[in-house]
Amino acid sequence: MFRCGSVMVANWHGAKFPTWEYEFSSAPEPRGATHSWELQFVFGNMLMGANRPEDRKLSDEVMEYWTNFAKTGDPNGGSLANWPKHDPKTDAYLDFTADGLVVREGLRKAACELFGSLVMGKLKQ
Repeated sequence: MFRCGSVMVANWHGAKFPTWEYEFSSAPEPRGATHSWELQFVFGNMLMGANRPEDRKLSDEVMEYWTNFAKTGDPNGGSLANWPKHDPKTDAYLDFTADGLVVREGLRKAACELFGSLVMGKLKQ
């Protein structure tokens, strides 16, 4: 529901400005991370079910990325893993997983290409 619109915006914005995309898939529940689940990690205010030592470590990394971005316009720096800039050719993004940070490419690419073609078709009409 949120992914494909975000990818379209990242593609448009990334054509002129540095852009970073992420997926937050770290969640203790079988259904996975829901919309805005990552906010507790961004602000370090962990909820029940997300207060394990690995959650605290991930929260520290998330807070450092967001702080770096607020200070410099780039989330990278320090000892953090490199978060690649969004590139429409690869659709690179950083996945915040329960096992750590993972650079991936093309999340739901086929579905988002279909979504984009439908939206662009409607906009042209």
